[in-house]
Amino acid sequence: CAVKVTGSEVTAHCHNPHSRTDRVRLHVECARWWDVDSDGAPVDAAPARGVELTGRCWKEVGSAWVSHRPG
Repeated sequence: CAVKVTGSEVTAHCHNPHSRTDRVRLHVECARWWDVDSDGAPVDAAPARGVELTGRCWKEVGSAWVSHRPG
């Protein structure tokens, strides 16, 4: 997946090149201690298909990543 952070917003574009469904999930850790971190809902990426995941913080994003699990 390609993860892009723009200010307080995160966008991840994931493409599944495999022959089985891949379940992907976006995780966002916010930079400020009072800003709420988030774990997005799992999304199924069908074989040879792509999905877009989005998340955000109120202020700056500290880090963001995508986890994968076979669907």
